Amino acid sequence: MSELEPSVYVGVSKYGQGVFARRRLRRGQQVGRVSGAVLFDDSEASEYSIDLSDGRLLEPDEPFCYLNHSCEPTCELINYTPDDADPHEHEVIVRARRTLQPGEELTIDYAWSAEAAIECGCRSAHCRGWIVSPEQLAALIAQRGHGSRLGDLSA
Repeated sequence: MSELEPSVYVGVSKYGQGVFARRRLRRGQQVGRVSGAVLFDDSEASEYSIDLSDGRLLEPDEPFCYLNHSCEPTCELINYTPDDADPHEHEVIVRARRTLQPGEELTIDYAWSAEAAIECGCRSAHCRGWIVSPEQLAALIAQRGHGSRLGDLSA
C-alpha cells in the first residue's frame, strides 16, 4: 500500500497493480496530482508515460504510474501548464469522473493511437476491444482487418 496520496492506495488489480480509492471520492473531485519526470525524447519513455500533447511525455511516479486502462474509466487526466512555466514543469491532475467508493479501482482511458493499440481486456460494458482512442477505432479495425471484440468477450 502506498502512502504517497492520502485518498488512494496501490493494491492488487486484475492487471497486476492498480490504484484504488482509500475513501469515497465525489464526481469531479481532484484525486491527486501526477508527479514525475518530463521527457523530451520518447525513446526514454515507458508504457506508462503520459502524452503532454506538445512532444513531451510525463513519466509518472507512484502511485499514479499504476493507473490502469478502462474503456469506461472512473477518472480522467487533466493537463495543465501555466503560461510562464518552465518546460520541465507540467501538472497533470487525476479527477474522478463519477463517485467512487472505498476500495474501487481508479482507471483512465489510455486513448492510444491506432499505431500503438493493443487488445483490451477491461471487459467493461462498452469495451472497444482495443486500447485505442475512440476516434481512431474505425481506422484501427480497417487497418488490422478484424472487427471490434465489443460484445464478443467471454466471461
